[in-house]
Amino acid sequence: MALFSQATVEGETDLFTKDPPRHSDRKNLLDRAFKGRSFWQELQAGLTIHTSDSVALERMDRIGTFNPSVSLYCYLEGGTEAYLNDRPLDLSRRRGAPPHMVLTSINEPVSFLRRIKPGTYARKLNLKMSREWLARNGIDLKSGDTFQHLRRHEWNVTNEMKETIESLVRTAGRPSALNKLKMEVSALNLVCSAFAHLDDTTETPEQLEAADMRKIDRMEQFIRQTPGPMPTLQAIANAGGVSLSTMRRLFRCAHDKTVFEYVRAVRLDQARWALEKNGVSVADAAEIAGYRSPEGFATAFKKHLGVLPSEVQRNFFALGH
Repeated sequence: MALFSQATVEGETDLFTKDPPRHSDRKNLLDRAFKGRSFWQELQAGLTIHTSDSVALERMDRIGTFNPSVSLYCYLEGGTEAYLNDRPLDLSRRRGAPPHMVLTSINEPVSFLRRIKPGTYARKLNLKMSREWLARNGIDLKSGDTFQHLRRHEWNVTNEMKETIESLVRTAGRPSALNKLKMEVSALNLVCSAFAHLDDTTETPEQLEAADMRKIDRMEQFIRQTPGPMPTLQAIANAGGVSLSTMRRLFRCAHDKTVFEYVRAVRLDQARWALEKNGVSVADAAEIAGYRSPEGFATAFKKHLGVLPSEVQRNFFALGH
C-alpha cells in the first residue's frame, strides 16, 4: 500500500506519494506535481476559473469539502477521476467523441475526491460559482429542479463554446489587466450559454427513449470507428437500423446538430488527437478528417478548435516527443 504525505491548502488536502517541500504554497505543490500550465484565479468574488494544460508527474489524491455552488467542467482532452459524496462525476473526454460540458449543483457541503495518476493528461476548464455569487445574480440554488442537490447536467459543447474554452486555456495567466478583463467576459459568456442551454432543455418536450439512445450509440460508434472516406448518410442510418429521416431527427435531438456537422466534428477531433498524441503530418491529419485540401482542412480545424493544425503539431515536437 502506498504511503502518502499531505499538505492542506485552501480547505483541500493534497496527498502525494512523496514528501512535499517544506513551507511550500499551493503553487509550488502543484508545480512539482504537474508538467505544463495550470492557472487558478478569482475573477469576481465567488466566481473562480481554473484551467490546465498539463501532465501529472506523480500520483496525487485531492480531498476536501465543496460548499454550496454550481460548477462547470469541460475537458477538451484527457480527463480525471473525481467524486462528489462518492458519486463519480464522469468528466473525462471520451476518445473520438466531441468534448462535453458538465454542470453540477451542490446545495449543502459535500465531500470531494480527485485521484490523479502519473502520466494523466488534461486540457480543461473549470468555472465555479458560489451560492453568494449566484444569489447576487438573481439565482437561487434551492428554487426549481434545475439546481437540485447533486444534480448533474451534460451536453456536447457548441463550436462557439469550444473556441471560447480553447482561448481561455491558451491565454490564462497572461499578466495584463486587459487579458483578465477578456477572461472575465469570456467566462461570463460561458456561464450565460450554459444556463441558456438548461432553460432550452427544460422547455424541450421531446425526450429520447432508451431504445433511441441505443440506436444513436450504434451510429456514433460506427462514425468513430470507420476510417478512410467520410461514411455516407445511408451507411450511418443502416448502422443504427433507422431511416434517414429518423436518423436526422435523433441527431438533432441528441446533439443539436445535423448528422454531417456531427461527423465533421468527430473527424476534426480525431485529427487533433493524431497531431497531438502521435505527431502525424498535417497532410495525414487532413486525410483523417476527410479533407482533400490542406487549406480547407486548416480553415475548418481553426474554426472548430481555435488553433491551426500546424500549431498543434509544433506543440507535439516542442514537448520533446
